[in-house]
Formats: sequence, C-alpha cells, structure tokens
Amino acid sequence: MDPALPSRPVTLAFPHSWDAEVLRRGRSFKPLRCFTYPREAEEGGARRARSHGPPCGQGGEFLATFALGFADSAAPCGLWSCPNVDDLCAISGGYGYIVNTLDPAQFAHVRPVLEVWPVTKHNLLLFVGHYTLMAWGANGAEWQSPRLFLRRSAHRRDSR
Repeated sequence: MDPALPSRPVTLAFPHSWDAEVLRRGRSFKPLRCFTYPREAEEGGARRARSHGPPCGQGGEFLATFALGFADSAAPCGLWSCPNVDDLCAISGGYGYIVNTLDPAQFAHVRPVLEVWPVTKHNLLLFVGHYTLMAWGANGAEWQSPRLFLRRSAHRRDSR
C-alpha cells in the first residue's frame, strides 16, 4: 500500500473463513490465481491484497488487486470481514469491493465509500457515501437509502 494514503489494514468485526494481508507495493507474490477488481482496472493505480482462502478445493489462496478510487487522505483503505463468513470487503481509496473468497470471480463494487461501520448487532456492514447509506448483509445489499441531501434554511442563507 502507498504509505502516503491512510490505512486501516484489517478490521475483523464478523466471523470469517479467510485470512488476508495487505501487500506493500512492489512485493512479489505469484499465486496460481490472480484477480483484478474491477476487471478492467489498470495496474498503475491499484492496491494489492493477498487472501488466504479456506483449504484447497474450497477456494484456496489468491492475489487480489483492487483499483484505487481516490488518492485523497479522506478516502478509506483497508480490509473488513463481512456478515457472510466467506466474503471479504476491500476498500481502496473510497472504492469498495465485496469478494467471495470461495469464488473470487464473484464480487460486488460499492462506491463511493467514505466510511465503513460494522453493525454486528444487526449483522450488517454499513457503507457511508457522499449522499447515500448502504447496508450489506450476509446475502448482499440489504438496503440503500434514497439520495440524502442537506437543506439549509432561509435564515441560515441570509446570515452569511
């Protein structure tokens, strides 16, 4: 990972069936399986994470490269466990990726992500975007808010 960008390397609030580590740029690792998210992403602006899935035959080890969303210190980066024990959530510069570690070709793209909140009591991972909230459960996206916006009162506008 680029040391200039903030990072919360791994947050494991939910039970999980996988093990993962964030690789520093330039570290060589050649697994049998490599995946780039999204598929059309270019290597130049990507973050790399190595995931150790369950024993062979149930997934196995793979290298995941995630496209960097925003090179902004406010955009989160890191790995999170998900309500589904086999899913891994990677956030790279505000772009979110939910990857099925048993079948890494299966993934969902969530963006933008400004904050990630594990809500273990309700078995949800909450994504906060610019104008929306999304709740991710064990079976995928459970709920998304309508577009949120801030209304300013006339009094407030006149006081400027």
